[in-house]
Amino acid sequence: MKKIFVAAAIALAAVLIPATAANAYGEISGPNAVSTGGSGTYVEENIPAGVTSVDFTVTGPGEAILSASISKTVVNGTATINAVFPVSGVYTVTATGTGFTNSIAVTATIAPADLASTGINPTSFVWFGGGILALGLALVVVLMVIRRNGSRATV
Repeated sequence: MKKIFVAAAIALAAVLIPATAANAYGEISGPNAVSTGGSGTYVEENIPAGVTSVDFTVTGPGEAILSASISKTVVNGTATINAVFPVSGVYTVTATGTGFTNSIAVTATIAPADLASTGINPTSFVWFGGGILALGLALVVVLMVIRRNGSRATV
């Protein structure tokens, strides 16, 4: 019975210890969605005391603009960077330090406010189309009245 208990404890430890070690450092926190041309601040937290700098990289469809150098000094166990995403698409912000690498996926999309305005009000087209329809209907009514009356008047 002891052998089964010891084997189960070792198996449990073998499963849980690597997962715990992989999560020993915090993940990158920051927005997962931004508007095109927008920016996001990304923070790598819970960095161990021995690590003095963290390198940030951003990969994606456009060349993201980083707020300063990509290597940030660790202050109180955190490193922060600001990135601007110039074109729509999915970007990956990655923080790499001694003994760890963490990533976050960021989707940059065109917000409705960013769409170009043509300066044309579509409501005016509805009124114009309604007016044309009313004139056509009036013409049909006039022609029907003339035909029923048997009048030889030309329109």
